[in-house]
Amino acid sequence: MIILANILIIISIILILGFLFLVIAWDMKFFVGTRLHEYRYYIKIGIVSVYILLAVSIIKTISLI
Repeated sequence: MIILANILIIISIILILGFLFLVIAWDMKFFVGTRLHEYRYYIKIGIVSVYILLAVSIIKTISLI
């Protein structure tokens, strides 16, 4: 259970870092003007990874008790 939680934390950190990198790298491109639905897709990935982190923290607190 604890090993699974640690793996999920690592995956979600990688997702968040990738999401931030994509936002920074594509920032100028979006100011020039591109399709918004692509941007929404990356925002959804970020939100999902945050939810994964929340779920993992809940699992860790339960496993500690």
